[in-house]
Amino acid sequence: MKAIWRLAATFTYPSIACPVAMFTLKVFIALCCSLTSLANAASPRQAPTTGQPRKPAPLVVRNNSMLKLMTAELEVPHLRRTYRKSIRVSKVVPNEHDPAVRDTLLQVSTAADQLKIFTNQYNSFLLDARITSRAVSFGKGIRVGAAQAAFCQAFDLSARHDIYQVIETPEGGYSITFFFKAGVLSRVQYTVNYSD
Repeated sequence: MKAIWRLAATFTYPSIACPVAMFTLKVFIALCCSLTSLANAASPRQAPTTGQPRKPAPLVVRNNSMLKLMTAELEVPHLRRTYRKSIRVSKVVPNEHDPAVRDTLLQVSTAADQLKIFTNQYNSFLLDARITSRAVSFGKGIRVGAAQAAFCQAFDLSARHDIYQVIETPEGGYSITFFFKAGVLSRVQYTVNYSD
């Protein structure tokens, strides 16, 4: 912008009789610079590229049959067998609806996995899990450490994403999210959005 002003300031006509033309030229250049500045300020700044194409936003899939297949080994009886040495009672409280019933929160904490399990005499289910070990399969032989290409082929998904979230429909009561780093499944997050 300064270079344009310098150009306008040094622009001279052969005759002094053209001050109106000089003024008009300076106003035109100033207007162009102002419009360019406004356009640059209004447009979002893009992060510098590192030579690699950016991955699209997480892929969200609403497919109950896929979700059921992916979470089959997240049923409490299977988790109790898988993590039997690591399960600890975290909290025991009276049930909100029937004080005679005791609700128990179990916790699994290993170097690689963190799980919270709700159980009482009528029901038991996984509340939350962060899994980074190969202890659990997520259907079709997929475990942490699986190649992204194998995961996408197994579930017929696009390989253009780093994060895949499968949500229960229609309520969205629970979901499972797969995180990939450098084309390898690095972490799985399971979340229940309500427990009542």
